[in-house]
Amino acid sequence: ARTKAAASDHLANNPLRYERWAEFVCEGQWWFDVCRWRIGAQESSYYQAVMSGPINWNDNKYAMPIPEAERLNNTLITQNPGY
Repeated sequence: ARTKAAASDHLANNPLRYERWAEFVCEGQWWFDVCRWRIGAQESSYYQAVMSGPINWNDNKYAMPIPEAERLNNTLITQNPGY
């Protein structure tokens, strides 16, 4: 079943993902779904087309920075790439 999303939207044919986007995009939860489903490349290309601006994406962006306090407590932890 199609959603109310535009036909060019990569969520148009996925009601679950579209519904989660509609509910959580402004609450800061959508980012975790993007990471869980590994759809960052699709998200960035969709928004690049809609916003007409460059968005650079690479798989390193799925990782969050490890807090400095955690790294100080455990010297075996290294920072995620890109931070």
